[in-house]
Amino acid sequence: MEIISSKEFGYRSTLNDLMKVGDKTSFKPNLSLSRFGGDSRLDIIPQVLGDFSLTLSGDVITLSSSAFGFGFKPTPVEAGFSQFGGLDFEIVLKKRPPVNYISFGYIPTKLTPYHQPALTAQEIAMGARRPDHVVNSIVWNHPTKGGLVTPDDVAKGITTGKAFHLYRMKLVDFLGNWTWANWTLESAGEIRLWADSAFLATAVYPITIKPLGDTFGYTSIGGTGASITENYILSHGDSYLAIAGTGNSMTMYGIRSSAINAQMALYDTATPSALITNAKTGSVAVPAVAGWFTANFTIEPTLTAIQVYLVFNFSGATGSAYYDATGTNNYWYAAQTFGTWPATVTRTSGGSKYQWSIYCTVTPGAAFIPQIIMM
Repeated sequence: MEIISSKEFGYRSTLNDLMKVGDKTSFKPNLSLSRFGGDSRLDIIPQVLGDFSLTLSGDVITLSSSAFGFGFKPTPVEAGFSQFGGLDFEIVLKKRPPVNYISFGYIPTKLTPYHQPALTAQEIAMGARRPDHVVNSIVWNHPTKGGLVTPDDVAKGITTGKAFHLYRMKLVDFLGNWTWANWTLESAGEIRLWADSAFLATAVYPITIKPLGDTFGYTSIGGTGASITENYILSHGDSYLAIAGTGNSMTMYGIRSSAINAQMALYDTATPSALITNAKTGSVAVPAVAGWFTANFTIEPTLTAIQVYLVFNFSGATGSAYYDATGTNNYWYAAQTFGTWPATVTRTSGGSKYQWSIYCTVTPGAAFIPQIIMM
């Protein structure tokens, strides 16, 4: 962390671009993010009232008022996700706000914002993919960079015209109930982060608006759907390295022709495989239209960085799960009545190298996925 003034603090990306928190004249949760060697900058100013107090703890900056809390910390490079690092921020709603959105002013210097809406049915049918955390997010691009780049561009980290990506967030209440918070572009110079009014009305405060968290598993939408026999546990043949932290939920991609439910769980790679403590979800309905569906863990498990299998079970034989045949090992299965998870299972090879579209979302013990990332 850099101390810029008594009320301004900063972090550096791997390209030495400055990410500044604060205001010259008072403690404010304002952001000023430079990019491309200072050629571009994005200022983000929360439109919130009140006097804020400052707390510094290591690399974490916290600004608190009677109604809000804002926390900031730098995040490292995330392979395949954030090329140059980024910045996490969390917002705490200490009491129910008068409206169901937070307004932010923004001042772009040589940057143009683009909202990323949910894909249309036609786009999905044509093979387009947009992960949940990208839906209703905002990208800021340089108006002229991109395409052909010069050696000087590369030295400044300009490999595309994309400068920043502000991802969708999650609202989590005191009891762990959650819903999405969605970004919108309003009039020039204003963005908003929206919450569901019904959630705000019934939530137990305080509410934390936080980054999505991290995931492990197979997050691509498989190109093929396979009919699933009820009362069978199925898994990839390949295991995945779990992320140390608190497991939040599991998500998979599927479809059904008549109403059925799914459950998901995590097992280790021993022989036989053992259920990871508390790593089992509740039931969730499989959708009538092919799509992702998520089930929360009934008790959030504490995960360590070990190899695990991601498994699922359907309550009926009218559903399909999607996969790509790109694995290294054959998928496996085990007979098991839906609704119960045995302490151990004996794996039987399915004979094909399926990678089911299923992943686990975790709140890492060390850091979140960057909320604002540098590309």
